[in-house]
Amino acid sequence: MNLKKEFNGFVSDKKAMKLSGKVTTLSFLGFMVLTSVIPTSSYTLFNYFLKEALLYATLGVLVVGAFSVSLGLMSGYLSKKHTKLWGEKTLILIGIFWLINFYLMLSRTSYSIFSYTQMNGFVYTTLSMVLSALIIPMIGILLVNVYKTIKNRNMSVSSSGGLLAWVFSVGCPSCGAILYSALGLSAGLAVLPFQGLELKFLSLGLVGFSIMQLSPQKKKHKFNVIKKDPKLERFDTLMLVGIFLVAAVMGFNQIQIQGISSALGGPSILFMSNNQLAGTLADVDISALSSTAATVASVFPELQSAKTEEEVMQIMMPSGVPEYSEILGGVSFDDPLNSLGYLAKWYYVINEEVKNNPESWERYLNLAAAPRGVSCEYCCGVGPQGVTADGRSKCGCQHHPALLAVTLGLIENTDYSDAQVLREVMNWKTTFFPRNMVAVGIDVAGKDPAKVSAAGLNTMVGGC
Repeated sequence: MNLKKEFNGFVSDKKAMKLSGKVTTLSFLGFMVLTSVIPTSSYTLFNYFLKEALLYATLGVLVVGAFSVSLGLMSGYLSKKHTKLWGEKTLILIGIFWLINFYLMLSRTSYSIFSYTQMNGFVYTTLSMVLSALIIPMIGILLVNVYKTIKNRNMSVSSSGGLLAWVFSVGCPSCGAILYSALGLSAGLAVLPFQGLELKFLSLGLVGFSIMQLSPQKKKHKFNVIKKDPKLERFDTLMLVGIFLVAAVMGFNQIQIQGISSALGGPSILFMSNNQLAGTLADVDISALSSTAATVASVFPELQSAKTEEEVMQIMMPSGVPEYSEILGGVSFDDPLNSLGYLAKWYYVINEEVKNNPESWERYLNLAAAPRGVSCEYCCGVGPQGVTADGRSKCGCQHHPALLAVTLGLIENTDYSDAQVLREVMNWKTTFFPRNMVAVGIDVAGKDPAKVSAAGLNTMVGGC
């Protein structure tokens, strides 16, 4: 293939370039509109409390631009290359897969490309998005081809494998992928060496190979599929074997991870009830706490006597129903997703209630308006301080108001000391951000941080 000739022919084709422009514009506007009309976060497009917020907002727009341009160019090129196949059905399928990509990729980050870019980095996000943009139009053409030639042959292994690889490559490595969670593979893309990019490259190769097998007949003007020769059949067989091997490796890794996790799932031999903690934490100087690590070290004194990394994990990972469950709406450490959703919504109610109690409000500001760790710092980068000096939340993702709600609820409705409240907030923070918080505990205890990766803990539970 003469790339220069192909490029010049594409650029000189006004119809193809016009289509590229339309697809690019619609894709870009679609991202901007959808992230605005799905207000699951107060800071979907721009979190002004986040350090370097303007930078990440700009990078997010650039990512969407790169995706949209790539999608437009590939769509235009394929419409010129396969004129007889291209039509309304292809465009409809591209639109459907655009929506699927949008949902699978951003549903865990409040449909915010801003948050996704901040959590996963500009380079990863851009590369991941551009690869999807190149794959989506090719999948559209292949599916239209399957529809037209269903009576003659089934979809090839390479095209179906490419579609499968792409679907399982879309998600958020930092906060989980929906399809993996549905299959019980909690670690999701995080267990892969390149966090799903390898699946996208595999998908691009497979669907690209399938596209190359398609050629328009010049005389009959019908779309034809080149008959397979023995080499192509062997190639398809190898692709099928490769897909099963990847699935087997991922399944084996998950079984190993669950085995380690289940070993840590029993009741902690070092667990201390809140009645026992009342005296133990009485001497904690809250005013001296200036980081999440300092808070963990102070409110989990038993970490100092932990002999192994496994004991640290037992101390840090809460389970069961806390004694204050009913006061906070029936929350449970064993049901983190529903608890997260309830607490995030309840925050707006309990926040107004506590505002009317000056003593409780002052206690709340003393804990949340200082860098004590009452925040979603591991998903949105706002740091360990949860609210401003006048009590305004510094982030609108689900985890942040949930942690603030726990703080407010325990202050207003229990006789817990400030240190006890912070300990429970840290328990919930560990429930939402297991890997980061356990790493903090292991560091405080002076143990081997490499054990955190070996345990296969989630980076984040629940979406932003």
